[in-house]
Parts: sequence; structure tokens; C-alpha cells
Amino acid sequence: MRDTAQQRSNGAADPLDGFDAFARAVRKRLAAGRESYHDESFARPPSELLGEVAEELLDVCGWAYVTWHRVQQLAMKADEARQRMLAPEVEL
Repeated sequence: MRDTAQQRSNGAADPLDGFDAFARAVRKRLAAGRESYHDESFARPPSELLGEVAEELLDVCGWAYVTWHRVQQLAMKADEARQRMLAPEVEL
């Protein structure tokens, strides 16, 4: 992993520069949840909240796998196309 200071000295943006946008997106989701659940989430027992987190983590892992699988398929198709482009043409 590259050092953040080294990345910035090479002209790369600080990864934390996007944190405010991330925090705004989280706040927007919390506000949507407040409307959906009538602001009761903050009163739920921690054990229930942990169950919700566990379910969400499984969803995130599932979507990560779906995305990984799609990327693998696209990489395979790109490799096949590259091979076709590099293959010598055979005249009949």
C-alpha cells in the first residue's frame, strides 16, 4: 500500500477529500430511515441493531460477489476479444 503523503506528492488526491460527501450520503440514508421507521431506530435494543448490521453485511458481501463475478465475466470477454484481435488472419 502506498503512503498517503507519497500519493499526494505525486499529484494524487487525498483519499479523505471525499469523506464529506460520504458523510452526507450516510446522513441522507439515516433521514430516509427516520421517515420509514418513524424515528424508532434509535430506541431499538442494541441486540436488534446488531442483527440489522449482520443482515446488511451479508447483503454487502452478496453484492460484492455479484460485482466480482460480473467483472470476471467482462475481463474474460475482453481477453477473448484481445486474443481475436491478435490472432493472425487465415485466408481460405
